[in-house]
Amino acid sequence: MPETTSKSKKMVAYVGILIINFLAMYLISGVGVYSYTVAETFGNLPSVSMIFTLECVARGVSIPIGGKVGDKVGHKKLFLFAVSLYIICYAAAAFATSFWMFTIARMASGFAWGLFMMNGFVLLSAIFGQANAPKYSGYNQSLTTVAMIIGAPIAGVVCAINWRLQFYVAIVLMIIGLALCAYGIPSIPPKRGEGSKLDLLGVIATGVTLVPFSLAMNWGSAYGWTSPLIVGLLAVAVIGLILLIFAERKATDPVFPAKLFKNRYYLCILLLMFIFSVGNGAGNYGPTYAQAVLGASSQISGLLNVPGLILAVVLTIFFGNHAAKTGKYKGMVMVWAIGALIGSIFWALLGAASSAAMGLVLLFVGAFPIASVNSVNQIAPYTYPMTILEPQDLATGLAFMGLAGALGSTIAGGLCAALMNSAGGLLLVFKVPVVCSVLMLICAILFKDRK
Repeated sequence: MPETTSKSKKMVAYVGILIINFLAMYLISGVGVYSYTVAETFGNLPSVSMIFTLECVARGVSIPIGGKVGDKVGHKKLFLFAVSLYIICYAAAAFATSFWMFTIARMASGFAWGLFMMNGFVLLSAIFGQANAPKYSGYNQSLTTVAMIIGAPIAGVVCAINWRLQFYVAIVLMIIGLALCAYGIPSIPPKRGEGSKLDLLGVIATGVTLVPFSLAMNWGSAYGWTSPLIVGLLAVAVIGLILLIFAERKATDPVFPAKLFKNRYYLCILLLMFIFSVGNGAGNYGPTYAQAVLGASSQISGLLNVPGLILAVVLTIFFGNHAAKTGKYKGMVMVWAIGALIGSIFWALLGAASSAAMGLVLLFVGAFPIASVNSVNQIAPYTYPMTILEPQDLATGLAFMGLAGALGSTIAGGLCAALMNSAGGLLLVFKVPVVCSVLMLICAILFKDRK
């Protein structure tokens, strides 16, 4: 950020980023509610899962390439373009006249989200400097946690009136946020490789690998893991992976630079992000267990993560400020792993509950620490790289963090669906967080702050 840029202009840009990120998370968090309403409106309830699946697949493809594209064209340009595309997509969804028009619009919005979300962190680093960025990232992530808390409840109220209303309001507010960003964010030129070509083969191979893999993970339980469709999708993913390895070995400026994975500091936090995402994905089945097994109402089950997420709002701000002041992450990483382990132990005891009431208590008590340590998940993976990576590697490094989270959630979806349909049923799903939290604790113990 040039020194001539005034503090007030920086804050205008920051407010714009806050508005955009808050609304994006709000819309994502409410999808479980309004998607069913949309599918019912258009008479296509059997295909409702496509609303979730295709958006997640598109997100998974764009996240890893967003950082590299930002390096090539400039992070401000890509951010503004991607947010504009996101707004257009949700406008199309708001005025959709068919189920598939809505679904395709949301799929395209997922691609746009993957492009601007990670570039937003890069811009925060450029605006406030790598030393102060964790503090402002903490405020940003805290606000998105609030969006996670209120997204579904508000969507439920709005859908009782007209599901399109929340899109109308969000679009207007996002346009305001976009205008603030366009005014406040300075033009940041590409940091490197302006004369080199984008690793197009690597980008294509990334899509060929991630799209069929994500679809297989989402559809495996429905179609059968040995069905021709799933086997075919996984075969294509393997071919894509082979092509990707070949492309990256030949590329002068690869999408997946190997040097990042040789950085042990970076690799440790990347593994923590991935493992937590897998374990946390199993937690998505908590409301299902509460209703299907324990007989709780949808209102009660919908509150499962709320107490922990409320605490996470406060902790996110605290950890962001702590990281900015001290540059130390070891303590919060240990909190991350221990909180996940404590919560997963309570979940592992669900099968021994003597009554439905006791089962519900174990479910809520287990959810509290796991939801609370989402605060570390919101800070450490996105700010620690700011302290250990060179500025020219930051965008790509942050993109991989986003990809690790997306892949972890995708794998969790496929794994948990398979376990749920096995002899162990839903109870077996709640063993996954125990395994993940133990692996996290090992990584956390090995983790060291860079001196």
